[in-house]
Parts: sequence; C-alpha cells; structure tokens
Amino acid sequence: MIILPDQFDAVRSAHPDAAIGYTSGVFDLFHAGHMNYIEACKRRCDILVVGVDSDRLARSRKGFPRPIQGIAERIGNVGRHAHYVFTKDAPSEHYTGVLRPGFYFYSKDNVVSPE
Repeated sequence: MIILPDQFDAVRSAHPDAAIGYTSGVFDLFHAGHMNYIEACKRRCDILVVGVDSDRLARSRKGFPRPIQGIAERIGNVGRHAHYVFTKDAPSEHYTGVLRPGFYFYSKDNVVSPE
C-alpha cells in the first residue's frame, strides 16, 4: 500500500502490537536482488515499510542520468513486495524518527567500515 509519511501514526495505530521494520533505497532498475532483499526484510518483521528515494534524491546520490525508472514505476515495483511504501525525499533518519520502527534494515552494500 502506498502511503505518505504523515500516515506513519495511522500505520502504528492499525498494527499496535506489530514489529515494524523499515528499509529504503533507490531500487533502480528493480531486479531480483531487490525483490529478494525486500522479501528477506519482510520475513524478519510483522509489517515492512519501505522508503523509495524520490527522483531528486536518487539523482543527487547516483548522479545523472539516474534514476532510469521514474518514481511511480519504482514505487509500483517495491509496493508489490512491501506492506507499505512511500516516496522518500530526505535521509532515512527524518522518517525513522517519526515511524519508530523496531527493525531498521540495510543491505551489506551500504555498511560503512570503521576507519
């Protein structure tokens, strides 16, 4: 289900005892690895909320000509696998502070090693 960030409280209210998980990404071009990642996250919580980077945010992180797929297509692809999906136009911390997920998932490709 596609939601707006201001609906996070409604998600929590609809699932008061659920373990909520959160992850995010660009998901451009959507492929089997993305699907497997989202499904693995979903198995580890009751409700999975996924933030999909807006076209502007994706471009700022990946450079031109990204994203190849527009936000509507990427939201649709991710939404087939997540419980809730929304367009993300700020760093995840902006959203997780409001959503307060019990689980924050990230791929090993995004782990920063200590220096």
